[in-house]
Amino acid sequence: RLIQSVYDDSLLEDMFSNGHETKVKDNPLNENFAKKEFQALWKEINHKYAYTVDFDSQELIKKAIDHINDKLFVSELQYTRTIGSQKNVMNEYEIERGESFVRESSGTYGLSHRESSHIKYDLIGKVAEGTTLTRRTVSAILQRIRLDKLDMFKNNPEEFIKKVARLINEQKATMIVDHISYDREMAFYQSIKNGDMEEMHRLFTPLNIEGFGRLSDNPLRNLKYHLIITVAMITRYVIEAGLEMESAYNLSDIYIRKIDTCNNEESVHDTHLELCEAYVKRMQALKKKRLYSKPITQCIDYIYDNLHNKISLDALADVSGLSPSYISKLFHSETGITIAQYIQNKRIDAAKNLLIFTEYTTTDIANYLNFSSESYFINVFRRNCGLTPKKFRALHYRSNFVDKEDAEESIAQVK
Repeated sequence: RLIQSVYDDSLLEDMFSNGHETKVKDNPLNENFAKKEFQALWKEINHKYAYTVDFDSQELIKKAIDHINDKLFVSELQYTRTIGSQKNVMNEYEIERGESFVRESSGTYGLSHRESSHIKYDLIGKVAEGTTLTRRTVSAILQRIRLDKLDMFKNNPEEFIKKVARLINEQKATMIVDHISYDREMAFYQSIKNGDMEEMHRLFTPLNIEGFGRLSDNPLRNLKYHLIITVAMITRYVIEAGLEMESAYNLSDIYIRKIDTCNNEESVHDTHLELCEAYVKRMQALKKKRLYSKPITQCIDYIYDNLHNKISLDALADVSGLSPSYISKLFHSETGITIAQYIQNKRIDAAKNLLIFTEYTTTDIANYLNFSSESYFINVFRRNCGLTPKKFRALHYRSNFVDKEDAEESIAQVK
């Protein structure tokens, strides 16, 4: 029976019990659970987290095949045969010590499965059961492993099945770690996108970069870089939700520069919460405003992306899929101003940012923003702001706030 159990472990079911089984199966709550303090804590930590894992079957098959070919080894079943004869004369002491037989010969021999058992195995089914994969996937793995590895099944079927299942599960675990998507983080970004301040605060956690890539050897700078990545993620979410690109990127610029001025980790964490709240407020304000139709939103996005180019009415008509005359009337109806005035206003807003945050001359700015000449740019700027560009810069320019590299980034955004 013990020998046959090598091939069929169900024969041992009534011969042993689980020594690790929980002895105390019921753990009733005590009076502390009902206390106000514990309930407050429980409310904070008692959240259900969901993990979503997308498996690429072909990737898993390939990795499992390579892993099995590299790591699988199945030992051959062996038995030892000892031949001896009982002594003609023996005493009680020899019997007790097992010395009543004289050993004549001994040898170890391989045991062929085909010679010792007639048990049939559902190889694919057993491996599928041990890995929770489909039979098709398991079959694809077994068909493509090396023949010398597959031939090990004959040596020890039970060990072959267990080891193959274990090696496949190791690759499954690796893929889970590589591809897992944490829904709480996505819910946090969604709360900002929805303008839900309460939900954002509930899901907000201080920036934790443990386990993420190291972007700098300096710990403070590394933390700053990761927060800038967070700003970029939030900016993409709010633009997707309808926040005007100019507004979203302007807010992004403000906080990226603020992050750059942080001189300790505490100020970085404070800025993290502050910027999240600022984006939520922008989304709340957006909901209160009248939303533009899709054609007008498309035109506004096109205008923002092409402030440095000539923008024609025909181009906006192509973007929106409407006729030039109709898009012109619709734009004025929804925004309250003409297309030309809207473009001019946005170019002046961009010019203000360039005057404040860069060292570029009025000639450079006029050229970047596609004004026909520097003098025309100065006249338009004075008409809109009540000041010449030179006086505006003198009042608002912050020379200690940016360096040449920042200036180039600001120009790149306009481009």
